[in-house]
Amino acid sequence: MLRVRPILHTPHAPEWVALLTALGLGEIRVADNGLGTALGVAGGRCFAADAGRILVSESDTFGTRLGFEVRDVQKFAQWTISDGTPVLLGTEAAAGGSVTIAEIVAPDGVSFSARPVDPLITDGTPQAPDPHPHGLAVVACWGTPDVPGAISTLANTGAKPEAANGGPGRARYRAKHGGYVDVTENDVPEAGLSFEYTGSASAMEERLALAGYESSVLEQGPNTVLSVRHPDGGRLRVACTQAKGNSVAGEPVGT
Repeated sequence: MLRVRPILHTPHAPEWVALLTALGLGEIRVADNGLGTALGVAGGRCFAADAGRILVSESDTFGTRLGFEVRDVQKFAQWTISDGTPVLLGTEAAAGGSVTIAEIVAPDGVSFSARPVDPLITDGTPQAPDPHPHGLAVVACWGTPDVPGAISTLANTGAKPEAANGGPGRARYRAKHGGYVDVTENDVPEAGLSFEYTGSASAMEERLALAGYESSVLEQGPNTVLSVRHPDGGRLRVACTQAKGNSVAGEPVGT
């Protein structure tokens, strides 16, 4: 299994929790034992969309780190290495013991982890056979000066390319068990966060407004992009589309 789960580091965790809840994500609560503990990092809280998850972690500074969830870290590392991408295995303390974590450093220097989770906790996994659920999907954004290197790294982890990748210098990859990674050409490597909503843009606007958030329209048409200010002062993009499988590549959270 492979699921997208970026880590959102922020000094405003409660406010982010409120915004994610308004968008439609739900918190995953697990017992303090077993692989379920790997859902959390340093007291972080895990939230699931209809596809993909996000970990909100208290931090003195704001930023996003790419990340994935897997069923078996050892097998994930074996397959990724055999496809040509180096993996470093390490351990991390968890309740009742420790868990094995896979760390990957891409050619552009961006690093991310793959963490083991309980496969029976399916929040954030689209219901088969439709990989494009009607609802909200997490989109991790990867800006890089080395698009081919990022694409190769994602492919070696088991992510699958989407048919509509958004044009030159862009690529979209899907994790089988939920979430997307959008790769875009950028002068410096950086990670960000956005969302994709399969449904009515006006419905999403209304959902946010009822929770006290004012959104603005950045792009109008069959694929409408909404923007809402997030707790760290930037803008969070939500790409809305009515057409199944017709996606809009997201942009990273603004600063």
